[in-house]
Amino acid sequence: MKKKILYILVAALLYILTQVPTIVSNYKFEAGIWDIELCRYVLMSVGWMIVVLYVIHFVLDYIKNNSDE
Repeated sequence: MKKKILYILVAALLYILTQVPTIVSNYKFEAGIWDIELCRYVLMSVGWMIVVLYVIHFVLDYIKNNSDE
């Protein structure tokens, strides 16, 4: 039961993380303007999402390996 809740929380976290850059860029930047600041912001957001995905992957792998024992 705890694993199921953990997987649901991870899925919700991933969904939120993928939507945050889009939501923030809609409010922070005007439509049609692509300058250096916007490109830098998007690249940093994607980079941090990749880092968070790797951390979540390794945590879930660690939990899976320890539960087999």
